[in-house]
Amino acid sequence: MQIRKPYLIWTGVAMIVLIICIVALALFLRRIQSHDLKKPVEQDRLGEIFHILDTSFWDHKEKNLQLTNEALLLAQTTGDSNAMSEALYFKARILGHFENNDSIFLYSIRALQIAERSDNDVLIAKIKNNIANYYYIKDNYYLAMTYYAEVESIAEKLNNDYLRGKAYNGYGLVYMALNEYDKAKEYFEREAEMFWDKDKVSVRSHAITQINIGLLEMNRNNFSEASILFQEALVLAEKINDSAVICDIFNKLGLAFMAQDNYTASQSYIEQAINFSRCLQNNRFYGEAIYNLGLLNVHLNRPVEAEKLFLQAKDISAEVGFKSAEQRANLMLSELKEKQGQYRESLTYYKQYVALNDSILNSKIQKKISDFQWEIEVQKNKYELELLQEKYESQKIRNYAYVILIISGILIALMFYKYMKKSLKLQKIENDNLEERIKTADKINNLEKFKHLSEIESKNKELITLSLQLVSKKDMVNEISSTMTKLYEDNKMDATSYNNLNRIIRESVSTDKAWEQFKNVFEKVHHDFFSRLKRRGPELSENELRLCAYLKINLSNHEIAKIFNINPGTLKTNRYHIRKKLNLTSQDNLGEYLRNI
Repeated sequence: MQIRKPYLIWTGVAMIVLIICIVALALFLRRIQSHDLKKPVEQDRLGEIFHILDTSFWDHKEKNLQLTNEALLLAQTTGDSNAMSEALYFKARILGHFENNDSIFLYSIRALQIAERSDNDVLIAKIKNNIANYYYIKDNYYLAMTYYAEVESIAEKLNNDYLRGKAYNGYGLVYMALNEYDKAKEYFEREAEMFWDKDKVSVRSHAITQINIGLLEMNRNNFSEASILFQEALVLAEKINDSAVICDIFNKLGLAFMAQDNYTASQSYIEQAINFSRCLQNNRFYGEAIYNLGLLNVHLNRPVEAEKLFLQAKDISAEVGFKSAEQRANLMLSELKEKQGQYRESLTYYKQYVALNDSILNSKIQKKISDFQWEIEVQKNKYELELLQEKYESQKIRNYAYVILIISGILIALMFYKYMKKSLKLQKIENDNLEERIKTADKINNLEKFKHLSEIESKNKELITLSLQLVSKKDMVNEISSTMTKLYEDNKMDATSYNNLNRIIRESVSTDKAWEQFKNVFEKVHHDFFSRLKRRGPELSENELRLCAYLKINLSNHEIAKIFNINPGTLKTNRYHIRKKLNLTSQDNLGEYLRNI
């Protein structure tokens, strides 16, 4: 009874501790029950929304914007900061695909702030790529390159090919805008290696890469090659029904065929681009299509229609903040007015062209020395403060629960200390016994191995004895045969007796019978020796296999020569042929080689 009392005491302590833990956890669960019951359903819905947005954000603008708003509401309800950041990222991405306004930038910055607090590197890289694209569209190539470099840095850290491809695409776009076509092509080709036609996202990325390489060929005046690349991209875009990319390709094909003087095809593609951009309500694509139609009218010698189209394109580009497109429209208007002899108007448009060029360059320089003032402009909003407060309260309750659980764990550990100590002693005894059994088993194995080797050695001696008996028998028979021949030659033996005795002697020393007897015993000792040797030297003859067997049991050359009834020189030649068929070098020992088979 005295032995059991300590265990009863510890059991009682453990029960008290467990009751305390249950009460504390019950209070904690009651506090968050109404909130957590909804979480699984809401998290599943968030996952479903993000999957839809990730694979088709470029289609159905209004529907997808509604989905982002739903995701924002669910993220706020569940207190999921990661989901909040991702929803803001998708909202900026959708707006960036269909529009070009500063709300894209603001949504991206807000998403980035939340993602950085959550240390979500993949999402941070995606958001920074979004910001880089915004700066690229705004012709601020310095800041665009800066953000693309940060995306690449995260991609290298995570070894993420998708993010790496996004950075390469951005580098290519910037270098192409700076007329450094070789560098641009290098990055576009590196991007192409990152994407394969596995899903809709990679198909779209592949199509965009083809478009960018096609633009490079356009800039190098390889219009035919550019047309082929644009058409390949069109097949990919139609495969996933990406209207925005299709619209962009129609614009590019219109320019490519215009450069090849195929005005009919050019007009067809440009008109399709106009129709698509209207359906998409994408003013950037629409302005580009109108500008391209103006270029076509210049080629068709319709200056009045061209001027109207350029003015329209200029206004649309100015409205969406697409400075480089507005700049191109001003340049074309200046050239048109110059051809019409209206030099004052031509100068006015040219001044606007130069002013926009200076604006782009000055923007780059100013941004280069700025300290990203958007960090000061964007402040924490009410939702983020509430979210942080809620997380603080939840963490506080969790900490209390963790303390109780730790104390319980310590008490339970003390209760089982003696049991574990005893268990370890028993385990040590068992391990010692196991080690002893292993040593005994090793001794038995060694004895069996020694017995096996002894048996092999005994059999080898038997083989050697058989071989030597054959040699001795052959010597004796040769001596008898020699004596018979002498008697026959001295007419002391008739021919019939001589021939009969010779036949009997030949049959008694039949090499084939002796070899079969030897071979049967040999194969019992050295299993599969002949089959393994034949695999290494398929061209070995039966006599050569036989010679190898004698060498394996370590017979001398003199003894082997007597068995084969040949001279030592011939035996040396036979050994040479065997070495050659086994591909042995002059440094290899044939006997040692055969004994190791």
